[in-house]
Amino acid sequence: MARLRFGECTFDPQAHVLTRAGREVSLSTKAFLLLEALVERRPQVLPHAQLRDRIWPRTFVSYSCLAGLVAEVRKVIGDDRRHPRYVRTVRGVGYGFIGQTATAATDESVVEPSPFSLRWKSHEFPLVSGANVIGRSPECQVRIPSTSISRQHSRIVVAGDRAVLEDLGSKNGTRVRGRRIAGPTLLADGEEILLGHEAVLLVAAPSTATTDTDKLSSKPTRG
Repeated sequence: MARLRFGECTFDPQAHVLTRAGREVSLSTKAFLLLEALVERRPQVLPHAQLRDRIWPRTFVSYSCLAGLVAEVRKVIGDDRRHPRYVRTVRGVGYGFIGQTATAATDESVVEPSPFSLRWKSHEFPLVSGANVIGRSPECQVRIPSTSISRQHSRIVVAGDRAVLEDLGSKNGTRVRGRRIAGPTLLADGEEILLGHEAVLLVAAPSTATTDTDKLSSKPTRG
């Protein structure tokens, strides 16, 4: 799904970023999944059970958990439950996204390289300034085709000489220094990251990408 704009918000599901009035806003992983589902199927009303299965697969949760996520989303995007502009409630059925959307333009010229790269086995992935999503989906900036890694597993946000790692609600977790991370974690040069069962290394030196790296990039060749 492409980057979309609604109201003063821009929603980028690939980079796992939501901005409002030009500034990135905080949204929990599960609330982000909820917003993604609603925007993806707009203006269709998604039943409670379907949303719960997507956000909490193979886990029983009460209706109040889903209602809590809807409230979180509404607060972050500036919606009003009584007079909704974006998220519609159909009592006893589910929720739907009713806001007017437009594809947000992507200016490739603003993408800047960073001093960091990730090493996985014999492959190296240069990171760019901003968000770098890691996962097995072809849409990820860093694609690692391993079954122990979620489609969108984690992301590294680079700002200058700082690299911050976040888990994106992955099934098998993201670990640094032997511990599963629960929030944004500042990384150091040479830091080993365990994504599921796959180890990657953050290095603060640019390297020349190999042909194999190109095959595993976010733009795989068709064959």
